[in-house]
Amino acid sequence: MFGIGSFIKRGGRRANDALFKLRGNLLLEEPCRFYQVIQAETIGMDYLFHLDRSRRWLYVEVPKAACTTLKLLLLDLRGLQRPADPLTVHARTVSRLQSPRMVGLRHFQDIATAPDALRFTFVRHPVDRLLSCYRDKFQPYPLGTGGGAVKFARRHFGRALAGMDQDAPLPLEAFLDMACATARTPLNGHWLAMDLIVPKSLEFHLVGKVEHLAEDVGRLLRLMGEERGLPEGLACVNATAAAGTPSVDRQALRRIETAYAADFERFDYDPERYGDRL
Repeated sequence: MFGIGSFIKRGGRRANDALFKLRGNLLLEEPCRFYQVIQAETIGMDYLFHLDRSRRWLYVEVPKAACTTLKLLLLDLRGLQRPADPLTVHARTVSRLQSPRMVGLRHFQDIATAPDALRFTFVRHPVDRLLSCYRDKFQPYPLGTGGGAVKFARRHFGRALAGMDQDAPLPLEAFLDMACATARTPLNGHWLAMDLIVPKSLEFHLVGKVEHLAEDVGRLLRLMGEERGLPEGLACVNATAAAGTPSVDRQALRRIETAYAADFERFDYDPERYGDRL
């Protein structure tokens, strides 16, 4: 996933100017107002909101919360072929899911509010989500290679990054410092606070949890009128192994608890109960 910051920058002033022009059309005034209300609650809405107009689905994606698995599942449910590389499902040309702007503001408001539409999201324990992000986006990549999400560390640390070992990955401690410092900014969606992704003013039919993925996907499928369970081979898509990940010390855990306080409270997670402590 790209940094949400660059996405917002590209869609910023010109996109909002276009919205205000649309408000001159009385039929679109209320949909525009609704869009702006949701936009004010979230970061990266046009990147992380996924709609299927014909099925009246709205999936709000939380990066590092089974998003690859869920998008592949939505392909299966629509009879579309899975890509050879599962990660390409994040391209809208592959997922065939639309952003609010793509589906149109009136249809977005309808699907986001109508009782007969289906709105869902999945969340994850904040500590496990951060560790998964580190394992996937930083641990495999020495700083000198610039791979993974290293460019965001460069943006955050600036020249200080040059003083770190370029033949080694960004230390976990440094990643957690960056994540906690930028949890409520649009630097990158993989460690963006979930509270800034999932809007409070939308009524969701399901807020599933990665910790109960099979069970909650089963609930989602029943809401869709499907009798099957989680398709074989999807449960571990893009899962990163925990082996070899440095442990989180008490001081770092306290920083995470403070930076992601809204996530722990809103989605009912205990800071002490993560990983194999669940």
